[in-house]
Amino acid sequence: MKKLLLLSAYSLAFLFTGCRNPLPVRPSNAPRDAKSVLQQLADDYIRRSGNTCIVAGALFPDGREVVVHAGRADPENATIPLGEDTLFAIASITKNIVAIAALEAAKAGRVDLDASVLTYAEEPLPEIYRRVTLRDLLYHRSGLPRESLGFLDVPEILDCWFFGGDIYKDASSRAGLYRTLRGTRCVRAVKRAKPEYSNIGFGLLGILLENATGEDIPSLVKRYVTQPFGMKDTTFVPQGTQRDRLAAPTAGDVPKLVRRGHRVPVHQLGDGLRATGGLYSTARDLLCFIRHFLLEKQMLQQFRQQIHEKQDGNLHFNHVLNITPKGHRMLYRWGMFYGYASFVGTDVETGITVVLLRSGTDWPDKLGAIFLETLNDLESRD
Repeated sequence: MKKLLLLSAYSLAFLFTGCRNPLPVRPSNAPRDAKSVLQQLADDYIRRSGNTCIVAGALFPDGREVVVHAGRADPENATIPLGEDTLFAIASITKNIVAIAALEAAKAGRVDLDASVLTYAEEPLPEIYRRVTLRDLLYHRSGLPRESLGFLDVPEILDCWFFGGDIYKDASSRAGLYRTLRGTRCVRAVKRAKPEYSNIGFGLLGILLENATGEDIPSLVKRYVTQPFGMKDTTFVPQGTQRDRLAAPTAGDVPKLVRRGHRVPVHQLGDGLRATGGLYSTARDLLCFIRHFLLEKQMLQQFRQQIHEKQDGNLHFNHVLNITPKGHRMLYRWGMFYGYASFVGTDVETGITVVLLRSGTDWPDKLGAIFLETLNDLESRD
């Protein structure tokens, strides 16, 4: 019966998705400046996808930054501005920022990343978790599954897929996450110890960092990342004028029964999962983050050395390594969360970085590859 329900869900999903191709076409007679090229790609994406808005930024190895935008920040309110300072939920890109905060807190002696999770857990967990360290959670080596949902949660999955329901509601709070971690599915996964990208594992990391340091995740991120990096609009809760610059969450590929480009419910991750995907940010702030993280800290050079002999798909400090259609190595992180999609990707060889923020829950990695390869082509001609 469960398999039948899933089969029905996927069949209906295909029916409602249709044959739309939202990806932009690379300009055949592209101008020679990066801003014009990015603007053409952004305009074409909005025209072809039917989504509400996109803000695209690029950072070049020589320090140049370019930001463009297309569409409307809110389909129901034309007065909300759209630009480089428009805020979007950045979903899993939050992990990259929290990871730096964790490493800096460890460097300051405030937390031991090689300690067992049982050292800092304030609620009881099964003894099997003694083998898992905070560093395992940081690098997704704990064995914990990606999500907390299983076959018994088909109604919640269908509600999210078709109507925009909150699939994280049962694990979003601290108490809810601990209940999930004590469940049979998570315990068996830890016993298998097969590395897997895990949202719930990273949520646990956030809780343990708070317990170890006595400081909550928003404060840790501000202390170690956003304040020293100058990221003035990166926050877990938009305040004041930031709320006036917040793009509306809208439907994209999902939820299937909400028309593309129309508003969807606003969801917020609780204190159990906010470390895994709770931040809002702007294109300008993310370019600032990349400048500090990859260039000034020379992380890009370290990545080049680490992945020289490794294959496609490896995980590097919460980034994924993939090969683009033209054979370039792209180190990237993407995120999707309740009406938003985000992408940050860097070409390992050329060092060009692209940031994409948009309303509409669509897979952003192929779109990011198109933007990145188009800029590579442009730079190689100059």
